[in-house]
Amino acid sequence: MTNAAIAIDDPTRTDVLALLERHYAFTLAHSPEGACYTFKPEELAGPAMTFWTARRDGQPVGCVALYERDAQFGELKSLHVAESERGSGLGECLVQVVIEAAKDRGYHELGLETGKSDGFAASRRLYARLGFAHTPAFPPYQCGSFSHCMKRAV
Repeated sequence: MTNAAIAIDDPTRTDVLALLERHYAFTLAHSPEGACYTFKPEELAGPAMTFWTARRDGQPVGCVALYERDAQFGELKSLHVAESERGSGLGECLVQVVIEAAKDRGYHELGLETGKSDGFAASRRLYARLGFAHTPAFPPYQCGSFSHCMKRAV
């Protein structure tokens, strides 16, 4: 698939911040106002979070986070793959890292929220290929009509 190195990282590092800024810009460009549920870097560094960065030649080219909602349910957050890496399999590798971490932690379920617009279609297809299925919105996303929530057993 890809030969990028994936490891737990600090989302507040300068080079990672640039990657997250591109993630936020993409999300905002494809979401209606008020429907963007991205976490700030300091939130991604919080105690209930694990954040991974994929690096190629030392440069961050992708990221993902696992948010522990409770002892049995984790949420995949902030999946982003640099435009130059899309189609390389890196997104799948990043999601698999989260799935394995959720298994290791004993979670029963893994969920995520993505958007309904065409900009998120490739993400929805990736998640479906990896066993996620559409589900009714879970908190805090149940108030928004733009959210497309998905879950899978771990």
